[in-house]
Amino acid sequence: MFDFDKLDKVIHERARLGILKLLATRQSWSFQDLKAELGMSDGNLITHLRTLHDAGHVAIIKEVHDRPQTN
Repeated sequence: MFDFDKLDKVIHERARLGILKLLATRQSWSFQDLKAELGMSDGNLITHLRTLHDAGHVAIIKEVHDRPQTN
């Protein structure tokens, strides 16, 4: 019989499992693309990404992009 207590609760939470499933399909995703695909808010997604990052399951790369400004 399978011992469900041995499941990694970091990975097997529904939202985090969804993130990992998407990341398995291609090497990198932008934050905005993950957010749109999963239907999550900014705060919810960053919290789950931080949990996965802290556990060593994902790498987070922050890039700064120049945005056009209107005058």
